[in-house]
Amino acid sequence: MIPAFILSLCLALCTIIYIKSQKDIISNDDDGSTSMLQKSFARSRLGRNSSSKTKLEKENATDLVAKGYLHLIDISTSQDPFQNQGDGSPYSVKATFCHLDWSKHKADPASVPMFKDLQKISKDCPGTRVHIDLSAAVSAARNYDEENRGVSIKAMDPKGFVFHESRCGSTLVANSLAFFDAEKNRVYSESGPPITAAKAFDSKFEKESIQLLKDVIYLMGRSNDLQEENLFFKIQSIGSKSIWTFRKGEIIDMGSDSHFINSAHHCHMEMRHWYTSILHFALPSPLAYLAPN
Repeated sequence: MIPAFILSLCLALCTIIYIKSQKDIISNDDDGSTSMLQKSFARSRLGRNSSSKTKLEKENATDLVAKGYLHLIDISTSQDPFQNQGDGSPYSVKATFCHLDWSKHKADPASVPMFKDLQKISKDCPGTRVHIDLSAAVSAARNYDEENRGVSIKAMDPKGFVFHESRCGSTLVANSLAFFDAEKNRVYSESGPPITAAKAFDSKFEKESIQLLKDVIYLMGRSNDLQEENLFFKIQSIGSKSIWTFRKGEIIDMGSDSHFINSAHHCHMEMRHWYTSILHFALPSPLAYLAPN
């Protein structure tokens, strides 16, 4: 039987070796093989095994957002986000980012039906969560896009929005979009930033309000997965009251066939037609006959 003190010594030695290996990962950047994101993950793993959790540095976070490694998961606005912006920014909004594992949602949308579920199942999200100024993140992202467009990053324009009542099949619609062409489609199901931006609309600052909503959609449509082509949003049911905000910003076009609007007043009656339209859009032609008539 192994004495208790020997077992404790072995465990302590293993812990020291593990921590040292993580430090080696962080410092091994001479040949450029260790990316900033890998460093961040190493720091977060090291933090979970030490007394204090190492936070991402702000300058690193902005670069990671620009490169598409960190994803926008939330925004917070002050009581008057569009007033007294002395630095030239159109608004004062704090943004929260982390690294999301989109493969989880693409592989089985039904098991990860909501955006909050994706955050929970993305193991690196807690360790890479950062809070930075939204306007600064947008500026860095646009500069990066200009230099790397089509090479390592892309900004997808939204192909569709789901506006709905509660309990009418909207999650089925979102899951169908995510499933039928998982490699090409990214679907945000009731994510916080768009509805928060829409509800912040102020008629006295219409231009700035629209810019906030556009910037949120822009950041959420950026991807360093060049296989992704189609961007969809399922908005919370309360967001049906804000359809006009999306239209005012020309984010959706009610007359376009590429945007599917699930009427908040006729949700149940329109579901069959809605489902048909989505299947015809998302499925290859040979499978389109599966759509209900």
